[in-house]
This record gives sequence, structure tokens and C-alpha cells, in this order.
Amino acid sequence: MQEINIINKEKILDYFGYFPTFHDNEIINVEMNRNGPNISLKIYSFDFTKNLNNKHKFQKIKECEIEFLFKWIVNVKLQDFNHQNVIEKMTFNNDNNNIKAIITSSFGANGYIISKSVIIQSLNELY
Repeated sequence: MQEINIINKEKILDYFGYFPTFHDNEIINVEMNRNGPNISLKIYSFDFTKNLNNKHKFQKIKECEIEFLFKWIVNVKLQDFNHQNVIEKMTFNNDNNNIKAIITSSFGANGYIISKSVIIQSLNELY
């Protein structure tokens, strides 16, 4: 399998120790800019421990906001964006010399973004 060239991917690798599938993370902001054209996608992200909290849910750790910048959009289909946009998984594939991000949802926004380049703009730790 060919590795996907996501610029600044090491920000995510350094923080989590791996590149996540973003399961149960949430899309909190989408901005489209005709200059480029580009799309900025901000995700509230975290990891889990195997420990349960006082609500009997897995304890969250490493909470952060990650901003992806998709530059030079080739094609996009995003639908069902609403008040809560929970990701089942987000995968990145090569698509004819482009990068295709596929967003599978458990609730809310889903679809794909095909672009020439993907950049991790920022990773801001929360709490």
C-alpha cells in the first residue's frame, strides 16, 4: 500500500504516537474558500484509555483540535452537516495523483474531499 503524503503529519504522529482513524471524533468546522480552491476542516479529536469514567464510558485522553487544509480541491461531496458530526472513520487514499479523504459518519457530516494536497495546519491541545 502506497503511503499518503500528508504535510505535517508528524504533528499527529508525535501527539498520538500513531495516525488515528478519528473514530468518535467530531467535525466542528468546515470552511470553503474559492481561492485555491481550498477547504479547511477542523476536528475535535481524542484518544481513549481502557478505563471507565464515572459515567461508565471509556476515559478520554489527549484531547485536541486538529485543522486539516485541503488545497487545490478537485472534487468534494459533503452532506448532512448539522449540530453534531461524529466520525466513524476518516481514511486517506491515493486517487489519480490526488489525495481522497473519505469521511464515514456515525451521525452527521459524511462524504469525501479530493485535493492535490493535504496539510495539517494545526494541532492544539485542549485541557
